[in-house]
Amino acid sequence: FVLAYSMATVACGVLKKMYNRCICKDEIAYIALHFNVALEKKREKQTKEKVLIVCGSGRASSELLRYQIEEKFGKNLEVVGTASLNTLHSQNLEGIDYILTTVPIEEKLNIPVIEVNAFLGKSAIENVHAMIQKTRDLQIFNYFREDMFFGNLPYNDKEEVICFLCMQAQKKVDISNDFEEAVLERESVGATAFGNMVAIPHPIHPMGKESFVEIGILQKPIQWDKDTVQIIFLLSVKEKGDDTMPAFYKVLSQIVSSDEYTKELIRTQSFDKLHEIILKIEEESV
Repeated sequence: FVLAYSMATVACGVLKKMYNRCICKDEIAYIALHFNVALEKKREKQTKEKVLIVCGSGRASSELLRYQIEEKFGKNLEVVGTASLNTLHSQNLEGIDYILTTVPIEEKLNIPVIEVNAFLGKSAIENVHAMIQKTRDLQIFNYFREDMFFGNLPYNDKEEVICFLCMQAQKKVDISNDFEEAVLERESVGATAFGNMVAIPHPIHPMGKESFVEIGILQKPIQWDKDTVQIIFLLSVKEKGDDTMPAFYKVLSQIVSSDEYTKELIRTQSFDKLHEIILKIEEESV
């Protein structure tokens, strides 16, 4: 809901400028629901990893394996095709995330390969789970980086925090000099505080060649417009979009909406705790 609410806030800011009418938080939340429905439909199509099944014993065994994968991992994996060992070399593997095979594959591939039986046993299911978990962890921790985490920040107002985080981001990420200006412009449009002591400032438009999130946790809560905030996620999405962002937003939404998680982050002020929370969220989603 974090992304949907942010989109609704921007949209309402545009409406305010066009019609010179303020839109209350309740109405913004209602509009956000419509954005959220659209995003969920898109996310369902995007977040399933693509699987190619390779079998050596014919169509029947590959179809049996397809059925088992769809039954046990339907919310995470989509079987997009089957192949024999002989036809694998002629397959277009672009867009394939994993290969599940019932026969050894000697050829070196740039795609994770896991060998299973035609009948998925407990061990094979655990291996597939582990494969999904490892891939998702790698994706998520491309965003949540320890060198972009700052605890015990001493600042007393949001402009100071934003200035500090933007300066730090420019040291680590290739972003333009007007990045901070774009973040402050977005702040002028509408609220970026989401409750639970969390704010998610971001530029008014996508910027740079790399998506990233920078985390700052304050020593004491501060006033952030009409809300009280102690955890700040400075978020930036690259100019041409990012296919892995839906998975990131899902994790971020669960952190922001959890009173337990936010209190733990404020108490510990540590990246290790954030890492632990993210792993827990990811494990529960597989």
